Amino acid sequence: HVMLLSKGKLVYYGESRATILRYFDNLSFPCPVDMNPADYFLDLITVDTSSEELEKESAKRLQLLTSAYSSADKEALINYSPRNPDTSK
Repeated sequence: HVMLLSKGKLVYYGESRATILRYFDNLSFPCPVDMNPADYFLDLITVDTSSEELEKESAKRLQLLTSAYSSADKEALINYSPRNPDTSK
């Protein structure tokens, strides 16, 4: 399992690799194909203090991610795939 925490708040807890990639993809934060997922997720949940603008932007992103995790139906979000057409019709 993988647990991602930032500023003391839970951003993600669940299975690794395919599940975490799908979870963040469905939140509109897909991991670039040519990037190490661990590096990507650490960058994604880190507040960048190198400039005031980047700090505000990354803090806003972190707020969105922590709110999404605390209020999301994690199972539905992980299993949702807009690329797979609904075959039940």
